[in-house]
Amino acid sequence: MDKKGYTLIELLAVLAVMAAILIVAVPSIAKQFASIEENNYTQFKQNIFLAAESYINANPNAADVFELKNAGKSICINTESLIRGGWIKSSLVNPKTEKKLSEQASSIKVLNNNGEYTYTYYPDKTTCDK
Repeated sequence: MDKKGYTLIELLAVLAVMAAILIVAVPSIAKQFASIEENNYTQFKQNIFLAAESYINANPNAADVFELKNAGKSICINTESLIRGGWIKSSLVNPKTEKKLSEQASSIKVLNNNGEYTYTYYPDKTTCDK
């Protein structure tokens, strides 16, 4: 009597191999997704910082930008003013909140460190005060 099929032991061995592969693969895949999300957020902030830099370069005589020329000084730029001025699109989506830039109050602090500007993004504030 020649029966075709798999024994219970063979099926359990296949399941054990598949489980081992999943145990190794799932954390690696999760780490890749986290890395992609972090890269997307970094790119999102870079876009906002470039818009702020463009705003500063285009408005060198504005009172706040003029003050920024002094070392150690900082200014706060509301993202809504960057949107209204056309420096950045309102449709830009924050990857962490999944909201459009126009749907959330946010701002950028620009600090002059002896001629080198540093940018800080405040995603939930219209002002840079902490």
